[in-house]
Amino acid sequence: MEPDNAMAYNGKAVAFDTAGNHTAALEIYEKALSLSPYSPAIKNNMAMSMILNDQLDDAIHMLEALYEEAPDTPKVRHNLALAHGLKGNHKRAQEL
Repeated sequence: MEPDNAMAYNGKAVAFDTAGNHTAALEIYEKALSLSPYSPAIKNNMAMSMILNDQLDDAIHMLEALYEEAPDTPKVRHNLALAHGLKGNHKRAQEL
């Protein structure tokens, strides 16, 4: 109903992630980011989708950039620690 609503696409992508369809979710996050390229919420959710889709390097890259911008954001810090832990970098995960 609102084809230019980035947060509507974000919500749809979250629903696809919840259903386990991370490939479709990532495509929808791309659309959301095209409408709102600086949204930390969309980037954080997209990075979590990458983690769920075993794209850890891409997720870490995106989350490290977000963490540099806002290090006091608990969700970003949590997701970044998770990605590093899954990647096997336990020292960095514990630091976060």
